[in-house]
Amino acid sequence: MTFKIAKRKVVKERMWSLAIVGLLTLGLTTWMVVPSISASLQRGLSSYSNSIATYIYVYHTEMDNHGQRIPIFVNDEIAAIQGVQEVYPIISNRTYFFDVIQFHFTLPDGTETTTKSSIGGFLSAVIGGQGGFPQVLANTYEGRSPGNEAGFLTNSLTGSTLKLNQTYVVGFTVPCNSSDGYLKFNATAIGQIPYNPMLQQVEVLWNSTFLQQMLGKQGYESTFGGEGANLFIIKAQDIKQVEPVAEKLKSIFSSYPGYSVVFDQQTIEAQMSFESGSGVLYDLIGIMLLFSVISIIFLFTYVFSLRRKWEVGLMITQGWGWQRVNNLFLQYYLILGLISGFISVAFSLFLGNQINYSFQVYGSTLAIPVSISLDLVTSGFILSLLVSVVAARFAVWRMRKMGLDNLLREH
Repeated sequence: MTFKIAKRKVVKERMWSLAIVGLLTLGLTTWMVVPSISASLQRGLSSYSNSIATYIYVYHTEMDNHGQRIPIFVNDEIAAIQGVQEVYPIISNRTYFFDVIQFHFTLPDGTETTTKSSIGGFLSAVIGGQGGFPQVLANTYEGRSPGNEAGFLTNSLTGSTLKLNQTYVVGFTVPCNSSDGYLKFNATAIGQIPYNPMLQQVEVLWNSTFLQQMLGKQGYESTFGGEGANLFIIKAQDIKQVEPVAEKLKSIFSSYPGYSVVFDQQTIEAQMSFESGSGVLYDLIGIMLLFSVISIIFLFTYVFSLRRKWEVGLMITQGWGWQRVNNLFLQYYLILGLISGFISVAFSLFLGNQINYSFQVYGSTLAIPVSISLDLVTSGFILSLLVSVVAARFAVWRMRKMGLDNLLREH
């Protein structure tokens, strides 16, 4: 019986019902969406930072000084640093490209002209094998990775010169019978890795198995084999370890003039800043707005209980007990709470699909979709019911405290 009356009350007092449903929906949607945005950004940035920005690069500042090798025992010193997860000692060398480098210059008479150099060298390394480049950093954003074939990867620094899907004459300075000292063959640019300014020292990447077959054992050992390394990539355990590890590396490589230690300090600082401040701020916004809305709902409930107090007075005079009145208001507010809960979930999921964040990372776009947390959806439903119960109790408590005479005074 009281449930039917509660449903009629929702329709009869539709302006008040819509106001309470609208306010509660606003609060619950904010509660679900804003912290979900924070969590999604945190996951996206953290995933990127821990997979990419946790790498530290050690290389010689002079690109032509690739012949200098750091002794192999330095690997053990690096691996012993607290916070180091993996060490990649890499051997880089020159891959020579014939008739591909264009030069623009102006003649004395003012005429502008373009010419190609006969030989252009790019620092290169191999993927896989001893002294190889880590596969995780060689993932392509265009094209594909080389297999056991005459194909190579370029990074974006060389992308303007070495066009994707074009074939070039390449050469290596290895022991051979060629008159000019180069072992030459045709090779195709089949892929490109995302732009990373930390990887200036690696412009071309080859499959190690292919080069071993193409250059032969002696030729491969003289270029990408042997002991020591001239480029180090170090993976820290997490972003908090990057700067301490970098400081230890600077101490180790102080004995080797010309070597620099670099890492993506900007991304790390942004991630640390988000973790320490922005993430908490998002959560506070959601909590504060929810409680602000709940406060307004209780204000509405207070005004509503005063406005229609005579109805309760008539119910009491007709034999209703306060427990029955309490059940009526409880069911009335629970209906409003359930409506708000369903609308909030639907609207939150809709907003989650519409909101997408993206960051420009080294010239490419890092997309971070927003997903609504199941925990927040569940807690939102619980909150909607809890607010309904408390609002009903508050309304009945307020009217009961007023007394029957005051309830009927305006009738």
